[in-house]
Amino acid sequence: MPIAQSQDNVKQSDDYKTERNALIELVKEQPYIKLSEDHKTRYRAKLITGQLLKKFDARMAQLGDAPGAALDTAEELRIELEQRMKNPNDSWYIDPKDGSFPNFAANSKAGAEGLATRTAQRNEVYRRSASELNALGVGALDKPNALLTKAHLEAEAVGFGQDPNWSPSHLSHYISGLLNISPLELINRQRKAVELPELKVPPVIEQQQREVNPKLQQLINRYQTHNRLHRALYPSQSYGDPNSFRSSIVPANQRVARFRAAIIGKESGGSYSAVNPHSGALGIGQVMPDNVPSWSAKYYGRSVTPEEFLKNRGVQDAVINGKFNEILEQQLSAGYSEEEAVRRAASIWYSGDANLWNSTKPEYYEGHRYPSIAEYTRDIWERYNRG
Repeated sequence: MPIAQSQDNVKQSDDYKTERNALIELVKEQPYIKLSEDHKTRYRAKLITGQLLKKFDARMAQLGDAPGAALDTAEELRIELEQRMKNPNDSWYIDPKDGSFPNFAANSKAGAEGLATRTAQRNEVYRRSASELNALGVGALDKPNALLTKAHLEAEAVGFGQDPNWSPSHLSHYISGLLNISPLELINRQRKAVELPELKVPPVIEQQQREVNPKLQQLINRYQTHNRLHRALYPSQSYGDPNSFRSSIVPANQRVARFRAAIIGKESGGSYSAVNPHSGALGIGQVMPDNVPSWSAKYYGRSVTPEEFLKNRGVQDAVINGKFNEILEQQLSAGYSEEEAVRRAASIWYSGDANLWNSTKPEYYEGHRYPSIAEYTRDIWERYNRG
């Protein structure tokens, strides 16, 4: 069963707090570090502290509350900090002569110059593609190298069908958005024009594309990326707004969104990389590994391995969103009160059985004590009500 393994619990542990604070003090204690009057780091030292803590949090999210995890992680980062501050080629290097960070400025200047060059090159490519499009219209799709060069098409194909995080380039997104077609259609039309083989999507994805609501397909073509599409579908305060894009495509259902927030807050604290050390439950919703292949096939369109599931946020979102919608709507449609429906759905997620939603029997997994189902579902109901 998926067992709550919230990263909030890790962050509240004494070891976590102690070692995290120790890292902050460690930076302050380094030779030549200058502190403010209230004994805080400043400027570049503050940036280093932030980077160090970010690494600490990321590693702790992977390790969870394993015994000694915080101490071991802090020790590894202590060694890394001291080594990097003494390395003249590192961005964290402190010059013992004057206590400055010479590589920060150099990296910033080089980075800015490189960014300016890349931006100019990108703008020129965009300008040329837009010019071709204005001159030829949709006919540019079938003209070799008109919108995307052969070299670009070959580079863009790398990883397609193998890398779960593959996505079209920004240029393909930009041009296909102007034409109101999908990036893959643009890519394949241009590949055909230069006699390259098409990029084939799995049959199940093709079927979904044929069946998708035309209004939703128009939005997908327009907004292209997952984050932009999500903002279009779920604009702030738009639930139930008849003028929002979302309300014309999917039924307004704030209850499912609140249920999702309650479950992931309880299960993972919002961490896509969370792994339960006892049950092996994975990701933001703590899905059991045995469920991943069948659930991903049903809600994502293809079966993935637990390893791929943990690395791919898009798969995780598709799976838990589909499952949450299914189990909550199932209980609401059965005529239960909102509280009982939410708690019954939470019981399905926690135990697999809706009828156990109020069971006070202690729960154990491999000898480890977990909340009873009643405790779990009451907590989900309280989180659900907080929105």
